[in-house]
Amino acid sequence: MHERGPDVALPRLSEEFQGAELGDSRRTRRLSQMVQMAERAPGLSFPKMARSEAELEAVYRFFGNDEVEWQGVFSPHRERTVQRCQEKDEVLVLHDTTQFRFDTEDDARELGLLTGSARGFFGHFSLALDNESTRSVLGVVGFEPVVRQRFVGSRKKHTSSEINQIHAARPRAEKERERWYRGVEEAQAALDGCDIIHVMDREADAYALWSRLVEADRRFVIRAVSGTPQRVTRVERALQGSEGQLLREVPLKHRREQLLKSNRKRPARAERLATLHFRAAQGTFERPANVLDLPESATVNVVDVYEPSPPEGQEPIHWTLVTSEPIDTLEQVTRIVDIYRARWTIEEYFKALKTGCAYEARQLETLDGLLKALALFIPIAWRMLVLRCAAREAPNAAAATVLDADELLLLRKISVRVKLPEHPTLEQALYAIAGLGGHLKRNGPPGWQTILSGYRDLWSAMIGFLAARAM
Repeated sequence: MHERGPDVALPRLSEEFQGAELGDSRRTRRLSQMVQMAERAPGLSFPKMARSEAELEAVYRFFGNDEVEWQGVFSPHRERTVQRCQEKDEVLVLHDTTQFRFDTEDDARELGLLTGSARGFFGHFSLALDNESTRSVLGVVGFEPVVRQRFVGSRKKHTSSEINQIHAARPRAEKERERWYRGVEEAQAALDGCDIIHVMDREADAYALWSRLVEADRRFVIRAVSGTPQRVTRVERALQGSEGQLLREVPLKHRREQLLKSNRKRPARAERLATLHFRAAQGTFERPANVLDLPESATVNVVDVYEPSPPEGQEPIHWTLVTSEPIDTLEQVTRIVDIYRARWTIEEYFKALKTGCAYEARQLETLDGLLKALALFIPIAWRMLVLRCAAREAPNAAAATVLDADELLLLRKISVRVKLPEHPTLEQALYAIAGLGGHLKRNGPPGWQTILSGYRDLWSAMIGFLAARAM
């Protein structure tokens, strides 16, 4: 039996769009109506969200209106995120890029190159977290769309090497890689006065980035690339003489085989308890010989985390982290590792966008319309992630902080796998919704797919329930 825990302060989604500058009060009202539609069932298509042909037509007019810009839809959430960050002692800003792939056969949607013949665009996000033990998700503080060279009537499949050659000839200021530094500077400007640590994965590892971060006195934790012989040699030189020490044991979750953005496969991993060791040292790295407009050298701290004895057949854990943070004590090194591990939250956010909000299934005719739709779903995906995290961090909080009275009443009636009491907890409600989507509690915490499927069933039942009550 669950004892009811304290209520959790969960944000109202409508507040994330208040003050949107759209140039016309009618557009603002339409946006508010669209938010209410999407909040109820974010994974449904727009035709299924809309209650009438007139309402659906109004949605498409909004996305097709040249007077509406995606920045105007997104900016209120960014402002609320800044306010939440300013209330915290220290903030982590997680930077990462994801690709949005759309199924299309022509150029009508103005989409750009991805890998092979796929079309779409990349989104570079900066997601803010509170650097407390709960690591609460504060919101998206920066977003930049990246559209690669468009197709010009050619159906030729482009390899990753060919795509890289297209961009290699560009000046550094125009290179896609510059989005990492722009993201940092955008977050710094927005969060003026906040104590920020920037966190990035291997795709961001480059002297051009972290040498400028050092020069600008920015705080950061960046995972270094481990497969380049030249880079490995420099890192090993910096770590030479440092002895390995026991760091801690960490639980690793089961992971299915994954296809990474580079088309490289990440092998499956069994659930296990990994014993990690570390080496740490300070290193000074010199500027590459073919680059002249960067600092001549940069001094950073390097933390090498490794698993000396993984189980047979399992890939060992190995993270090499480049950081501005101190490494003098075990506690400081542990803190750096924990900061990097928090980076996974942004991957969960991308799942909320793509699976929870079904963003890549949106059938809009132009890139401009797709960006406006993305601006609509950015706060919705954030709140979905907040709710899911709340169910994990405060499982005994009242479900009434998330679901209204009618939803709870109906959920108690139709939930089969989970029997809900009169006043269920947040965790009980989450498992009941996931149970509608086919989730079995013995399989562990539910994923986005089963939560989304269950909520669709709940909302479909709600439509009939409300209609019957009205009659």
